[in-house]
Amino acid sequence: MKVLVPNNLNVPELIEELNLSNRRQKYVKEKIYHLISRVVATHKNIKKFDKNGYTGLCSKELNMILNRDYKLILDLLKDKNVIELDVNYLKGVRCNKIKLNDQYQKKDKVLKTIRREHKTAPSKTQLLDSYFNYNLEIQKGYKNHVKHIYDTLRQELTNDNQLLVLKNKIGIWLLTINDIETNQYWYNKSTTNWRYNSTITNNPKIFKKYLKYNNESLVQVDLKCSQVYLLSSILNYDFFKSNDQLSFHQIMNSLLSDKFIKDIKSHLFSPLMFAHFEQRKYLGKDEITIRDHHEFQKFRDAPFQEDFYSHLFELEHGVSPTGAQRKSIKKDIMYVLFQNNRKHRELLEGVRLLEKFYPFVNQFILKIMDKVGKRNFSLLTAAGGELPNIGLCGSRIP
Repeated sequence: MKVLVPNNLNVPELIEELNLSNRRQKYVKEKIYHLISRVVATHKNIKKFDKNGYTGLCSKELNMILNRDYKLILDLLKDKNVIELDVNYLKGVRCNKIKLNDQYQKKDKVLKTIRREHKTAPSKTQLLDSYFNYNLEIQKGYKNHVKHIYDTLRQELTNDNQLLVLKNKIGIWLLTINDIETNQYWYNKSTTNWRYNSTITNNPKIFKKYLKYNNESLVQVDLKCSQVYLLSSILNYDFFKSNDQLSFHQIMNSLLSDKFIKDIKSHLFSPLMFAHFEQRKYLGKDEITIRDHHEFQKFRDAPFQEDFYSHLFELEHGVSPTGAQRKSIKKDIMYVLFQNNRKHRELLEGVRLLEKFYPFVNQFILKIMDKVGKRNFSLLTAAGGELPNIGLCGSRIP
């Protein structure tokens, strides 16, 4: 198979001092190329990298790539300042995060052919496979739009670094658009925020109006406050307090079982939502009797059909928020859902308002997050699944 690696990475020179046999050198060299190709940033995988340049690579995959040379190769690449490993790695808890150093990441890339192949089972047809085909196209009008953006911004730039950033950004746009024009579709899941990225979602919003499927324009739907609304929809006292087959405790235990989730993970709902709404005989029950808590019901009765963020602001200040004020509350609510750092939460107005007007819900979130971790909590409450793109709050479905 062919892999993409930096053109300034001299692997034969790196491994020369290891004094390996000719046969062993060949295999080690190919393993290094394979590993490096996984941490090279491209327009297709850029969203898998965090703001510091690290991307997730779990031990299981590292073992598949490096097998018996696992320690030898990682130690070599670290000693030679080719890669860095994130110090926050926890065995069995948190995957490795690897960063390719800038001297290699920012260089041109070349293709290398290696004889190693991925040993993966044939994948089942997923939802996205049905739509990523020759029926999807992009109208040529995007070219004038790109030129207009470049000409407009170019006048405002004051130095060569700014111009380089602009050209790089536009270059990523054009590469993604070229993928659509040549039917080279791809999709993957980010290792940092677990959102699904694809050829479509990687395409900026301003160019989505040029997309057509079966000669018909696509429509983008934005579900307002979806994450908070979904949380309110699944809250009920009995679900979290009982030890029933469809209880929170049983679902958390079942998350560790691939057998339980293998038929669920490709659906549109997270395991928690599946357990809560599945009232048929999948788990041996015909119906669920819900015993609720009045504070959860109060949260569900919030005006989600209007705007929950503005609702919180109006409860506190008696007037509607400005656009900037609403945006600030929205940003804060993400910390309500995905962070359990008490000190930081105390500094945020959105968190303070939710704690003031929905204290029981805030306490519940913290209690569950403390028990299962913020990442597991976010996965449990996410809309998740195989939609082209699910936002942290507003779910955009092109």
